[in-house]
Amino acid sequence: MSVEVSTISGTLVSTTTSNGLSVSITSSSSSVSVTSPAVNSVSVSEKGPKGDTGATGTTGATGATGATGAAGPTYSVSCVDGDNSDEEKIRLTGSDSSTDDVVLEAGTGLSIARSDDKITFTNTVSDTNTQLSTEQVQDIAGPLVATGGTKTNIAVTYDDASGNMDFVVASDLNTTGTAATVTSAAQTNITSLGTLTALDVDNINLNDKTITITGDTDDTFSIVAGSNGATTLTTVDTAGGLGHFEIAADGNITLDALGDIALEAAGNDITMDADTLTIESSSLLSPFVTLKSTSSNAFASYFAFSKLRADDSPVDNDTIGSILFGGEDAAGAAEQYGSIVGSIVEADHGDEAGKIQILVANDGTERNGITMSGDKGTASEVDVTIANGAASVTTIAGTLTMGSTAAMTNAGLVAVANQSNITGVGTISSGVWEGTAIASANLDADTAHLTTDQTFTGIKQIDRRKFPISSGTDGNAIGDVVYFGGTTSMTVGRIYHYKSDGTWEIADADTVATCDGLLGVALGAASDTNGVLLRGMVTLDHDAGAVGDVLFLSTVAGIATSTAPSGNNDIVRVIGYCLHASAGNIWFNPDSTFVEVTA
Repeated sequence: MSVEVSTISGTLVSTTTSNGLSVSITSSSSSVSVTSPAVNSVSVSEKGPKGDTGATGTTGATGATGATGAAGPTYSVSCVDGDNSDEEKIRLTGSDSSTDDVVLEAGTGLSIARSDDKITFTNTVSDTNTQLSTEQVQDIAGPLVATGGTKTNIAVTYDDASGNMDFVVASDLNTTGTAATVTSAAQTNITSLGTLTALDVDNINLNDKTITITGDTDDTFSIVAGSNGATTLTTVDTAGGLGHFEIAADGNITLDALGDIALEAAGNDITMDADTLTIESSSLLSPFVTLKSTSSNAFASYFAFSKLRADDSPVDNDTIGSILFGGEDAAGAAEQYGSIVGSIVEADHGDEAGKIQILVANDGTERNGITMSGDKGTASEVDVTIANGAASVTTIAGTLTMGSTAAMTNAGLVAVANQSNITGVGTISSGVWEGTAIASANLDADTAHLTTDQTFTGIKQIDRRKFPISSGTDGNAIGDVVYFGGTTSMTVGRIYHYKSDGTWEIADADTVATCDGLLGVALGAASDTNGVLLRGMVTLDHDAGAVGDVLFLSTVAGIATSTAPSGNNDIVRVIGYCLHASAGNIWFNPDSTFVEVTA
């Protein structure tokens, strides 16, 4: 027995066997119909809805009475599993135990499932897009416009290849004289041919010298031309103050006034979102900027620099604002001759400290003139540094006052009382020391000098040694420094290895021979003159890693790295810890042990 399954519009499944048995299943009913010329009865699991009553046929002729045939088998209908996942079966079981199966197979876009005697087909196609493509719209609209409707004196052609429609007005169409006739009512504002005293176009009104555009009810934008061409643009928000005015240009905006330009802000704020504001003039002593306050109180105008980082994480040494004084040199090159710079000394909350610098150009480079810096560790302390370099001269026109006491006159004389025992510059004939600092040069050799090189003998006890983080200058160091090795041409801020011949070589983690034993950081070109740091704070000439990173000797000669070497025969040796993310500051303290990698 062969079975054929077909679907019609997704709503009907019809199956026909080769021996004439027909089974139909529709989605609009719950019935199953079976037709066979060779059976007398069919059993179904569920009765379908009643069909429409057919027309009454004509009465046929009475046929001859035939012989009584033998009783045929009866059939029952059931549903059973198919052989594959996309098949289910309708089984006919005869009273004589014979069976015949109708195989239902789900085609493309369908799935099939059986639950007891119920077989369900499900649509699996999820694409529900019913939007016409551009080409489909053109193919519909093009011929429709070109051939349909009334187009008096206009010829329309549609080019399917390009998707264009061409509209051509007849050349003899009369558009002058009295050919055009207004037939609509309410034409009272037309006073003569071609002249309108007022005109409404949608929400736009043109009346005399005023153009009014209505947005929401009673909310308008108007353009009014007055005498001498003076023009006013006005927005009105009747219910509030939201009649904003914005010029959104796809290009530049130029305000070109023969007279002056005035910006008047009743809300008191004018905001500009731009990177650069330039005021340019070729007039004498111009441009000239004035901040003028007319308020009747003790307060005046102010000019504010504000630095608000998007990450809300200001750090020490961030610049807050600068005033630059620039021009050209004699060769026509740009030159910055001075600046006033405000910056952060300490950003920690509750201990904030700032710095103001006045810098001037000297020998083509900006140098410190006056620096005022708040001390981040001491309340009510502001330190001031004046001038730059030992050759600088600081001139005070009047009397130098320290605290509340005049200390020195403008003639260079000490103005403090009780100075009678000073008989010459640098010489004290007699007197009593009362806490006054004594110059190191005036102390004997057995006294500790804090600013010169000195050798201490005997036992000394130092309870605490303070190791501040080194400065940003390569080779700056605080710690244990040795002066031996007879090595020159060293690179400041690089790591060196002490060799068996008593000299220093550049350290390298590629092999044991160049990184075992004593390591140090070069503080200058010569080991015996500038020294080599063995342990302490030091500034390398390179960035070693992120703050807090464990540092290793690198396979790049003389370099510290936060990544442990991993190549075969490489040496892993901890040499310290990173204290700054970019300035090269580290705590240098090489481990006495190391590991050789076998990869």
